Amino acid sequence: MVFTGKPLKPWGWFAQCQTLAILQATEWTNIIRICAMETNKLYECTLIIDGGLQDEAITAAMELVQRVITEKGGNIQSVLEIGRRKTAYPIKKKTIGYYAHIEFTGATTVIAEIEKVLRYEEDLLRYLIIHLTSALLEMRKRVEKYSVVIGSPEDNALAEAAASETVAK
Repeated sequence: MVFTGKPLKPWGWFAQCQTLAILQATEWTNIIRICAMETNKLYECTLIIDGGLQDEAITAAMELVQRVITEKGGNIQSVLEIGRRKTAYPIKKKTIGYYAHIEFTGATTVIAEIEKVLRYEEDLLRYLIIHLTSALLEMRKRVEKYSVVIGSPEDNALAEAAASETVAK
């Protein structure tokens, strides 16, 4: 700050200091934002694909989603295909969906590009991409530690049918 030799009004000096502090704070937040954008974060994409499709079409839709993620700069960590399940309510007049989870790392700018492509894919009933924070990962570990995996009614019916066939033989 340059002094011109004129006496400053008391509120003038305070206002100039506040403006300087605000400028410095905004510069730091911009630097922090730029650094945060460059780092890769962990995301989870949950998909519901139309369950009425043939297996080949479902496989093609899964490959499309994985290819989009890798082409846009993401790095796939794991893929968990849950399979066909009955939805809680009709989605686009469909009651059965093929569920899958994909965990991947990528920059924050990648998410908008991935969603732009997935939005117009007709075989996808729904998708949701969330950022997996450390709190969510800790909660997931606790749930996995203390929970018992319970299958769907369809899985239970298949297991009972297989058990009755083995008993009948």
